[in-house]
Amino acid sequence: MPITQQQLAERLRKERDRLELTQAEVAERLQVKRPTIAQIEAGNRSVTSIELFQFAAIYKRDIEFFLAESDPRALAGVMHLRANTDLGEPVQAALEECVKLCQAATFLESQLGTSRNGVPFSYTFERPQGRWEAVDQGMRLAAMERKRLNLGNVPVRNIVEIIAQHGVRVARHTLTDDIAGLFFVGPDTGMAILVNAGHPVTRRLFSYAHEYAHLLVDSTQISGAVSRYGNRDELVEVRANAFAAHFLMPSDGVHEFLDGIGGPTRQVMEIYDGFKEQPGDEPLTAQRRTIPGSQEVKMIDALRTAHYFGTSYDATLYQLLNLKVIQRETLDKLLGEKERAERASILLGIPDYLERETLADLKKVMINLVVESWLQKKISRPKAHEYMVMLSLNPQDLDSLGDPD
Repeated sequence: MPITQQQLAERLRKERDRLELTQAEVAERLQVKRPTIAQIEAGNRSVTSIELFQFAAIYKRDIEFFLAESDPRALAGVMHLRANTDLGEPVQAALEECVKLCQAATFLESQLGTSRNGVPFSYTFERPQGRWEAVDQGMRLAAMERKRLNLGNVPVRNIVEIIAQHGVRVARHTLTDDIAGLFFVGPDTGMAILVNAGHPVTRRLFSYAHEYAHLLVDSTQISGAVSRYGNRDELVEVRANAFAAHFLMPSDGVHEFLDGIGGPTRQVMEIYDGFKEQPGDEPLTAQRRTIPGSQEVKMIDALRTAHYFGTSYDATLYQLLNLKVIQRETLDKLLGEKERAERASILLGIPDYLERETLADLKKVMINLVVESWLQKKISRPKAHEYMVMLSLNPQDLDSLGDPD
């Protein structure tokens, strides 16, 4: 049965909101007046086939997305990412591999009776109207999620496990350097996060937290999105970056660790997103005034803080700035000592907990699912071997477990 005019109107409105476009901006692209868009979104005016193609181009969706009889968001995550041709072939290939693993995991879980529905909760925030509001929402979201998880002020040393325990599939694959990660949601894949394996481990942990924020807040409206350098100034990305920074490095925890170093200062939020190393670029900022004042923090203090909280040296410095522990002058000085900090980091050694990233990785989870399904006779030997090949493993290794009872 075809969808109604009202259903199409609602889908068009939601897609405009998703891209944070105004009715006037869409009207300009369609070369119509703004009241025309308002009438379409209210369901008071029909949409011609030509207009629908134009809407699809503007909102970067397939025509089928708007005309599907069921809720198109159920499959929109993967559909949208697949349609995003500017990702390039390597990233598309990584996405397809991740999707196949997620689909296989969903099937095996259904066979074992252990199906997961993904994050069973979400937070509701109004759409931020500016950077400071986006930062504030990210900070409040981090505090609420930490409280819900009873984390107190301690470091989140198992961010990947926390995410996986809430039914989210986590994976890593080498992507282009301008992409930090992505997420998607679907009935046959579940909720999934894919981060760039080519980035340093501390940056990947930041990316996991960033994508987790999208699942907590945005996944009911956006069922798939890529976090990349080109969209770093979008307000939902700013909010996710603020969440990641404050979830990984809570204010009270930082002050406790530094034993009272710092004091009130002018507050200019430098929004860390992992991309500010691009030459010639200025960091995104959100500002408000507070009382001036600060104390000096040395490179070794910042490095030890980074190791304690499992964050990168750069991310730690920007968070110390935001928490009023250092001022901009100290930030610039410490950033200038990054090469020395990298040498010192090797000397100190990477904390063991950073190696726990692999424990909840999608491939590790899949191996356990295949083994358990095989042992419980939920899948045949050929099917089990097929999954082993998918995981780039030797099928004969499964035979070493012996035949199921």
